[in-house]
Amino acid sequence: LLPRLSRRNFRERGLELRARLLRRDGTTFSGSVEVRLSPTVPGGMVYVFRDLTEQTRLELELRDSETRYRTLVEGLAQGVFIARDGTLVYANRALHLLSGLEGETLEGKPLRDFVATRDVLLVQEALAGVQAAAAPGTGSSLRGTWLDASRQPVAQVRIEISQVQHGG
Repeated sequence: LLPRLSRRNFRERGLELRARLLRRDGTTFSGSVEVRLSPTVPGGMVYVFRDLTEQTRLELELRDSETRYRTLVEGLAQGVFIARDGTLVYANRALHLLSGLEGETLEGKPLRDFVATRDVLLVQEALAGVQAAAAPGTGSSLRGTWLDASRQPVAQVRIEISQVQHGG
């Protein structure tokens, strides 16, 4: 710990790490230890210990919830995607199959590459309308032609647009 503090950036900012800590009664808990040089005592250090049990529990619940949600969405027969600024950031397996890109990634590709030219403006207007509303639950629905990776029409689809929070 001390050799790390001798580095300049640690002298200026200190050090914080998460670890399993031990209570006096012998039980362990998730915690963090923050070590900083004392601003008032030359050569002294300030140690701050925090109990992160509740935070760790919430993080675990969130990961479990995300895993359940991803499993549900991945198991759907319908294609599901999340787009940000017109770019796909998530697509489930069914959408990969529909697009003829099983085993490849759709993430990072423009949504317009998979929508027929005659439908692109409708989709962009619907996206803009939902984004402008900025109210949770606001949505739009339209029909259009989905294209595969070679830009060939593969299906008439209903596109449901709504705002979601997506972290990845």
